[in-house]
Amino acid sequence: MPIFDCHTHVFPDAIAQAAVTAIGKAANLVPDYDGTRAGLIARLHDAGYDAALNCPVATRPEQVRSINDWAAGANEWPMLCMGSIHPDFPQPVAELERLHSLGLLGVKLHPEYQRFTLDDPRMEPVWDTCAGLGLPILVHAGEDVGLPAPYRTTPRAFAELVARVPGLTVIAAHLGGYRQWDEVEACLAGTPVYLDTAYSLGDLPDEQFVRIVRAHGVHRVLYGTDAPWQNQRAYLDRFTALPFTDRERRWMLWDNAAELFGLQLPGASEPEPEPAEELDWHDRDQAIVLDDDGLLALCRVDTFRGTGRGGQKRNRTSSAIRVTHRATGIAASSDETRSQHTNRTLALRLLRWELALGVRCPSPPAAPASGIPGWRTPGYALWLAHALDHLALNDYQVGPVARTLDVSTGTLVHELARHSRIWDAVNLARTDRGLPPLTRR
Repeated sequence: MPIFDCHTHVFPDAIAQAAVTAIGKAANLVPDYDGTRAGLIARLHDAGYDAALNCPVATRPEQVRSINDWAAGANEWPMLCMGSIHPDFPQPVAELERLHSLGLLGVKLHPEYQRFTLDDPRMEPVWDTCAGLGLPILVHAGEDVGLPAPYRTTPRAFAELVARVPGLTVIAAHLGGYRQWDEVEACLAGTPVYLDTAYSLGDLPDEQFVRIVRAHGVHRVLYGTDAPWQNQRAYLDRFTALPFTDRERRWMLWDNAAELFGLQLPGASEPEPEPAEELDWHDRDQAIVLDDDGLLALCRVDTFRGTGRGGQKRNRTSSAIRVTHRATGIAASSDETRSQHTNRTLALRLLRWELALGVRCPSPPAAPASGIPGWRTPGYALWLAHALDHLALNDYQVGPVARTLDVSTGTLVHELARHSRIWDAVNLARTDRGLPPLTRR
């Protein structure tokens, strides 16, 4: 099983020893390696990891460009790199665009060292630019063992941030808030925020760790250690001893990070295939009516550059989303907006319709008593799936199906015409049976 550590720290060789000594002394911690790139890579090999993400922090605005330049030069498998920005950097938008162009995987921020809160007005251009560029941000969350209270982030503040800035991909470190885990359960679990596991195992009861992960959804949890402040081998042993399934472990150890950061194992031409599964209509119906987070957990997510409306600026960003249902390979995509969050929502709606089109039920139920649900809802996709089931059972004759569904023939034709792929598929099936194609009314 591949393993990616999404939260580690490395420094340029010239300052690594001084940096880890100073941080270790302030926090009363003993580093597990010397803070260099070579030291991290040696630990990765020893502990059986495939790769790791280095998360540098610019503690002063004048450090930003040099840190990003160094990170870009070090950004090579098996140590990949984020960049950084500082709230007082004079041109944050231009630097974030440059950071993105350098191929760095996101932005690391530390509100305690950088002295800002998540609602600080200085950070608004950072949030908006990262959302537009599709750059994930990884933010220290909760207490810091090397700094005094009061602390500048809370789980509630992370939930408010993603609600305020749609499309911003946020990773809250330390399981959403170091030593604030009761508030994580109350305010953050189940939100669109990613959580990383860095420096949390052993600081809260194992049963609460598992409970938070399951309540939040394993598809939004990233495995990380905070090395060199944790021993990667011991941390992995503790993680794998928790009562997760192999499938859940793989999501956290590799798949989630691979989807979020676009990772690929060296020598692999395609992502590793999922185990083949047969999706029957019961599974189809259950998948269709899941909320977005539930359906997303069944999918692989890929980002790419959109080619639709929005002009050159939009097409430079990887904001388009493709969601692929793992069990069937059925996929849908959206590049309608510059927001990854909005495109993900639109792609999931389209995926429900694709599942409705792609999987047939041999004995579908009759029409629901409440009529046709709103077309933007999962219930509508389920109604559509059952309508297509009845059409297949009735050789695509519309009249009998309209009576079964308790709608007029015109209404049924109108609903089929909403979706070009469904409309074309129904008319192709009718033509194959010697029936005339339907016409839009």
